[in-house]
Amino acid sequence: MARSIRSARGRRSLVSSQFHGVPSHNSSPIIQSRVAKSAEEDDILTILDSKMSRLHSPEELPVETFDSFKVEYELQNNVVVLNKRFGNSELIRIEYDNRQLIVDVSKEDGGSDALRFTHRWWRDDNPDEPLQFELTYQLSHDSSYNRHDKIKCDGKFTEFLNARGVNRKLRTYLDQYWERTRKLVEDIEQYKCLQMVRSFIEKN
Repeated sequence: MARSIRSARGRRSLVSSQFHGVPSHNSSPIIQSRVAKSAEEDDILTILDSKMSRLHSPEELPVETFDSFKVEYELQNNVVVLNKRFGNSELIRIEYDNRQLIVDVSKEDGGSDALRFTHRWWRDDNPDEPLQFELTYQLSHDSSYNRHDKIKCDGKFTEFLNARGVNRKLRTYLDQYWERTRKLVEDIEQYKCLQMVRSFIEKN
């Protein structure tokens, strides 16, 4: 019995001596570095999440209606876009970027004549005067023929635009919409930037 106990103790001593000096797996510098990096990344992600929570996300961009126009802000192109249908087959699309107003009037079938009106304004633009437009028209959507004319928004042309909701009232609304939306857009652009950084950290 004593011989057996001494034999077992000898084996334990041999095993202990064989593994003496071998570093513990948990104390490996590589593992420690990974743990430290993971903790640091978690801290960064927490900071990013905190910043993003105080910003507006793209889903918060408002969709409004004005005088039967559907009003949206296109982040990709940095323009306000308005769309509506007029009459039985006429489609009206307006783009606004705080420098100019572009009005496209086309037929729903896509093959009829199309008109484009461009209104550019300046700081000294008189709000009491009719809008001044540059008219571009083409014989059809497939035609390469285009003509440009500068025309005054008066008479029959004023009636034409007013009937479709293109007037000073619309411009005033767009100026106000732009001011209201710009801070929101700046927030969203910052939000998207932080989102990209967060995604990069998570993938790496």
